Amino acid sequence: MLVFMGGALIAGCGAKSQKKPDTLLLSIRADATVEGTINRLRFLLVSPEAGLYSFEQFIYFDLKAAPLFVELKQGKRFKGTVKLMIQGLVDQKLVASATLSVDLAAQQLVSVNLRPVGGSCDADGDGVRDCNKPGCCLPGELSDCNDTNDKISPFVSETLADCERTDKPGCLCGNGIDEDCDGKDLDCQDKDGDKVPEPFDCDDNNKDRFPGNTEICGNGIDEDCDGKDLECPIVKDKDKDGYDSVKYGGTDCDDDDPNVNPGKPEICGNQIDENCDGKVEACISEDVDGDGFSNEEELAKCGFVDAVYRAEIHPGAVEPCCSRKHMNLDQSEILRRCDWNCDGQVTFCAVNDKDEDGFDDTEDCNDNDPTI
Repeated sequence: MLVFMGGALIAGCGAKSQKKPDTLLLSIRADATVEGTINRLRFLLVSPEAGLYSFEQFIYFDLKAAPLFVELKQGKRFKGTVKLMIQGLVDQKLVASATLSVDLAAQQLVSVNLRPVGGSCDADGDGVRDCNKPGCCLPGELSDCNDTNDKISPFVSETLADCERTDKPGCLCGNGIDEDCDGKDLDCQDKDGDKVPEPFDCDDNNKDRFPGNTEICGNGIDEDCDGKDLECPIVKDKDKDGYDSVKYGGTDCDDDDPNVNPGKPEICGNQIDENCDGKVEACISEDVDGDGFSNEEELAKCGFVDAVYRAEIHPGAVEPCCSRKHMNLDQSEILRRCDWNCDGQVTFCAVNDKDEDGFDDTEDCNDNDPTI
């Protein structure tokens, strides 16, 4: 006798003699019309909760001559009523089958007759007959809902187990096909339409949150469903001025402004601590570049720091023509480079002034040397 307990083959072979079974007991025979001598049985059990389970057992006597008794018991995985198919094989060839529903909790003897597969009753040869065809099925036998496709029968497990994504190969949900013959296609349970069913999605109301999505650091949202937000990498020198922020042990007191760090000269009177010494400096009448104009006056009239430190830049200075290579710069950068007289205007060098010394080739005896 074979003993099967809720998902595992337990033991045994032979016959069982008792007046009243204390478990579900199957008496399995092979019809005389079955081809050859069956030497292997395959058992397939299906339930909506547990899915599909199968096991095989070699046998060593003729089922046409005597029955094999198989005891089925409930277990943790399979309980109550399940669908059962028993297939008879000669070596690797499927030659016979029987299908029925059984109650694993029942205490009764159930006779099972294995009949030939194929033919007009089982056109797809999957071992499940089409009970809509007259004379094909025995009482209680399960019917094939599509006898032209061996991938469709009551013994196909149509569950979300293989549907971590609805577009994953092998996922059977939402394809418009009733693979397990329960009268409906499997619902993908994907409310937000991100192709991840609810059982695998950490937030099925948000299409931007699902396993495998790209995580955005530091926004407090778990986009990839790994249970946490991604921490952003630490950037110690955010303004890329060569000085790390004081927040990370550096000396840059304003890491959002590249013009503020300990290496910058302090500009008086602007209420900014450019050199990060902890204080802002008031302006005094000082002429750093010695051009006769105070720092304060040059800042006010010229509008850029270079005028404070370069003697050739001041109000009324002689201003050379501005190199044409600066023409595409921002206006403020053009003035910083070329507005030496601080009047807010510049004159670009002529096209035919190759050495850009202010004299074109009609006046310059050597237009390749700015010193001549």
